[in-house]
Amino acid sequence: MRHGNHGRGFSRRSAHRKAMFENLCASLIKHEQIKTTLPKAKDLRPIVEKLITMGRRGGLHVRRQAIATLQDEKLADKLLTTLAERYKARPGGYTRIIKAGYRYGDNAPMALIELVDRDPDAKGQDSGPVPEREEKKRRRRSCRTPRRKPGPIPPEHEQRINGLRPSPEWPYFSCCLKPHRDPATRSARSAGRGQRRCAHPAGLSSAQW
Repeated sequence: MRHGNHGRGFSRRSAHRKAMFENLCASLIKHEQIKTTLPKAKDLRPIVEKLITMGRRGGLHVRRQAIATLQDEKLADKLLTTLAERYKARPGGYTRIIKAGYRYGDNAPMALIELVDRDPDAKGQDSGPVPEREEKKRRRRSCRTPRRKPGPIPPEHEQRINGLRPSPEWPYFSCCLKPHRDPATRSARSAGRGQRRCAHPAGLSSAQW
């Protein structure tokens, strides 16, 4: 029976689900507006609002709790200073959910979840490719050993192939570089398997080759 099991599972185990909502909380507090699926936005709203209410209370213990949840000291400081000051006279209702159509591909309902009276300049802040990291990646790629190009055919193979080909215009075949078993030593059962498709004569034995 499903008594007392409230909330959505999102096809994840509890640890994965907890980590997912912690990441969503951190993104929402950092950018103050994010786009996600509608069910995730609905389940994220009470988690973020409890965090903001906790930040309004302030104190060292609350700061440590915020750092443990958000995994970022800067975001915890923003929660206890900027957001706590912004919503100190607001008794709850710090977030807003706006439906944003359906996702192309799986038709999942999408939504924007944002903080009320948000700062528009916070969206996209400290996100995207970091120039230092991109420069390191570029240098790492340039230092890689280039892929070796296939060298010329060895002279002894060249002589053998040229001696066996009926004419120089015939192309090279990979089977010509490998010795073939002597047809006389093959069993009667395997003698009729397949046809020889290489350019050299079919009557050569492995010893002659």
